[in-house]
Amino acid sequence: MMWWRALVVLTIATLLCLGALRSMAFFAPTDHPLRALRSGFSSHPDAATDQAMTRIGAAAARGEGMPSVALTGLSLVARKAPLAPDPFLVNGTVAQMAGEPARAEALFRAARSRDPRSEGARYFLAERYFQTNRILPGLIEMGALARLSERASKPLVPALVAYARTPGAVSELRRYFALEQGVRDQTLSLLAGDAANAPLVLALMPTGRLPSKASDWPGRLVQSMVAAGDYGGAEAMWRRLSRVANRGLIYNPDFRDLAGPPPFNWSYASANSGVAEPAGGGGLEVIYYGREDLTLASQVVRLPPGRYRLAMRINGPTLPIGLAWTVSCYPGPTTILQLPLGTVSKGSVEGTFAVPAAGCTAQAIQLRGQPTEVAETVQLSITGFTLEPLGAGS
Repeated sequence: MMWWRALVVLTIATLLCLGALRSMAFFAPTDHPLRALRSGFSSHPDAATDQAMTRIGAAAARGEGMPSVALTGLSLVARKAPLAPDPFLVNGTVAQMAGEPARAEALFRAARSRDPRSEGARYFLAERYFQTNRILPGLIEMGALARLSERASKPLVPALVAYARTPGAVSELRRYFALEQGVRDQTLSLLAGDAANAPLVLALMPTGRLPSKASDWPGRLVQSMVAAGDYGGAEAMWRRLSRVANRGLIYNPDFRDLAGPPPFNWSYASANSGVAEPAGGGGLEVIYYGREDLTLASQVVRLPPGRYRLAMRINGPTLPIGLAWTVSCYPGPTTILQLPLGTVSKGSVEGTFAVPAAGCTAQAIQLRGQPTEVAETVQLSITGFTLEPLGAGS
């Protein structure tokens, strides 16, 4: 159970040195009246704590043990300021070094109860819980520490990913993720970047409801499976996560806001060179400035070998020069349809194409913009988008 050591970079020595740095900042010249007044009274609990932590930090930097004068000072603080966390934190460290883990744990809990924002108390409690196989309490402590410290938050999710791959981790993580949904989505997102983690993502994902639109891990998982060349598995995963029983030859031909991430749903461009976005009542609104190559809309499909017809209606104030729909074998470069929108006749445009029997198990349908000799802005809407199979004689 050593995976959790990657969660944070804190150690006893650096923790104590932080006390020394805090003390140095405390005694630095300042015009804050309360701080200047308090620093003049060495018996004040905060000043005594700072002095003790300075001595301990300096001793730790030299590789020495706890100075007795510092421990005496902290004992004084504990009596004068029973709500101060530092004496319990340091005495817990001493107990831990002396081989008294149960006493150390009690002292760390006391430090945490006095200051829930104590990074040291959270870290040492998490360490103790993990060492004694109390995984859920340890994860809760580390989650709290991650919220308190940027240094701790960075390794938290990678460490949870490493833990997820260990035997018995799924049940513990599901309990933890029920409490920390934000951490859950971050962990699933990192796992989803590798198609081999698909079974683990399914085991850890929330049950009984669709992933929220803010969650990026469903799209990442499907994309990683597509990148691995598992188009059939990627589409099946997409249907499962989107709860779409039958996506047809093409999904969402009306360009509506339907469930399901790309690439098996539409992706749209929003760039300086052009914009494509769904229209409110169905259809696609497009603005293309004709300055550079741009894919304005795209979707991956899985058409069986055969012949097909692609058709749509075009409505716009200008002739859509430079725009064309293409169908290509995915991810290869073979283009099986090039349908320029400049050929529009009476508002309609259509074309036919054939999917070969080999080497084209998936296809990309894309609206592409290509610059012309004289850049012109094109604005149009696309409705009535249809894709249908053709008979053998067509």
